[in-house]
Amino acid sequence: MALVGQYYCGGDNISPQIERDLFIDEINRSEKVITSAMHGAIVADALRVPWAPIITSNEILAFKWHNFSNLLNLQYKPFQITTIWPNQRKDLSGKIKLEVKKRIFEHTSKKISKSNKFNLSNYHLLDNKLKNVEEVISVFKETHLPNGTTKS
Repeated sequence: MALVGQYYCGGDNISPQIERDLFIDEINRSEKVITSAMHGAIVADALRVPWAPIITSNEILAFKWHNFSNLLNLQYKPFQITTIWPNQRKDLSGKIKLEVKKRIFEHTSKKISKSNKFNLSNYHLLDNKLKNVEEVISVFKETHLPNGTTKS
């Protein structure tokens, strides 16, 4: 199980800020992905790795997740999970609070990883969507770029 995001987890934590190829390799090596980052779900689905969305704050834009999920005939049913912010207070109270949150987060992540509520789109549907995108790009190149070339 891998967790995509900048959060503590007992499993593998894949930062969305790492180099692109490493990010893809890390997800590809994962058995399952739990993610608050939609690009984690997109890459996981494309690589055929089951994924589960989580919400760690009210700043998550659910309408984007709904659009993505609907496109692949999936339902967006995220797990609510405790937020862990790295800039907690540095006094004893802050350290205790951070440790409690880490343990709750880890427990919840393990619970999610053992559930059967992971998403994976239908392969043929995904393949058709990808072919449609490739066709749109091809038409765009032919109609908007000289000789079908790409701009650097």
